[in-house]
Amino acid sequence: MARKASKQARRYANRQRKYVIAARSKQARANQAARSVTTLRSYDENTIRKLTDRQLIAVANNLGKEQERVKREVMRRAQQQYYNVPKITVTKKDRMFAARPAITDAEIEAAPSGRRHTLRQQQRRRAQAKAKIRKAQENERLQAKRTIEQQRDRERYGLDIDESGLSEKILQGNPRYRDLMEMTNVLNDVEFVADMKRDMLESEVLDAAERMNKPYKGRNRRKAKSYDNVQWAKRGKDGSRQRKRYDNLDLINRLGAISVGTMNRYKHLSQWEKDFLEEATSFRQVATTVTGSPKGRNRQGMGVYVFDGDYGERAEVTSKLNDFMDMAKGYKPAKEESTRKKKEPNDFAEFFKAVKKYM
Repeated sequence: MARKASKQARRYANRQRKYVIAARSKQARANQAARSVTTLRSYDENTIRKLTDRQLIAVANNLGKEQERVKREVMRRAQQQYYNVPKITVTKKDRMFAARPAITDAEIEAAPSGRRHTLRQQQRRRAQAKAKIRKAQENERLQAKRTIEQQRDRERYGLDIDESGLSEKILQGNPRYRDLMEMTNVLNDVEFVADMKRDMLESEVLDAAERMNKPYKGRNRRKAKSYDNVQWAKRGKDGSRQRKRYDNLDLINRLGAISVGTMNRYKHLSQWEKDFLEEATSFRQVATTVTGSPKGRNRQGMGVYVFDGDYGERAEVTSKLNDFMDMAKGYKPAKEESTRKKKEPNDFAEFFKAVKKYM
């Protein structure tokens, strides 16, 4: 049976164990400080505070490059045409029907009973084609010659009140895109970032991470009860999806007050088509103008809206919203052209492919 160690030996062994743990911890901290860091799993205050000055500058520079790339894409899309009225595409079939002579009711009554249905159908198609061409010409005359960026400037300074009929300026579009268009990307300047104080640089990194929807491991927050606060309860990708979901729900409730068919059609649009309606058209503005402020709240905290207008105005607004959705059907933004050099053709590889079948 082994003899029990003395008290002094146990103390010595515990001291040696603590020395080993302290040395390993020190080496781990040194390795962490020497590690090259450009991205983080979570862009929160505690994680950023643990970084060294060199690592923080590297993270800031990487965020600056990514932010500049996204801003360039947003500015490219902001130079597209803004549509205050829907653009109606007149097809060759529409012109063909409109060029044919109109069929009168007297001709239908004088025709045999078996041909009346066909004549009514032709009468309706020709009248609809002529009305569509007149509407396309009228919308082309009312179309404002400005880009999305110019429209956002008008909204920012309240210059669109007379045109929209709203009592206050309504900022349309994605708020993240507006921030990217208006902000100055200081993190893209390497020398400026190197000369910044640490607390100021940490603040800029946190703001840029929030603007870019970077992952954020924050503390568990109390669930907001009101609808106005619920959409801002989270940050990062989950918060972005939540804000977009509640924004869409607000617009869906407005469309439901106008027309149930229009609401159901909007629900089946793709996310690209919804973003196009939000950014490049006055789709939300039209729905906001005729529904106004919510008349109350339901049990889920969502606004309850009522259509402010008569039956004829409802039909006109519904037609305008449907024309906007027709215009957005199948929309998908074009990708930015790559600046990389194209791979030069390998003459030997082409020669080898040609003679391979004879080998």
